[in-house]
Amino acid sequence: MTRLKSFTSILFFFISVISSFAADGSGGGKGSPLTLESASVSDGETHVETNRQIRLVFSKNISNIAVKEKNLGCFSMTDSAGQMVPLETVLFDDQLEREKRNEVVLKPAGLKNGEQYVLKVSRELTAKNGDSPEQDLVIRFSTPGYKTNSGRFPVVLMIPIVLLFVSIAYFMNQKK
Repeated sequence: MTRLKSFTSILFFFISVISSFAADGSGGGKGSPLTLESASVSDGETHVETNRQIRLVFSKNISNIAVKEKNLGCFSMTDSAGQMVPLETVLFDDQLEREKRNEVVLKPAGLKNGEQYVLKVSRELTAKNGDSPEQDLVIRFSTPGYKTNSGRFPVVLMIPIVLLFVSIAYFMNQKK
């Protein structure tokens, strides 16, 4: 009976140790790609205030000291003319702020109203366990006053024009 209790205690200890390693990005989920779980700015969002910080939350630890320095350079932003936008990138200390180890806060400088921006996260972004996204992540957004210029004639206006031409053709055929 004592041996069974000892064996059970040891087994429980090993399961606890394995579970704790699996949860912190050091082995759990190895082989599955690093993914974006949430973003404070969504792709295609309009009327994003120019002073807004962007918070991204990933599926795994991107702040560990082993990958932090490299990951700081994996975020970039351009305006609609393709010009780089200055971007302060904040990754947290995964030892001091464990709950923020999967997060990054981006503070773009000099955003202007009436502009469209592209935020890019390189597929080189690496989690503590070595996993990366399968491809670059891209989020497009615009600030208040941005006007899209699709260059297309609105379909709604085409309907009355088509009806007008059909009516003219009909009445011209009736007179013959």
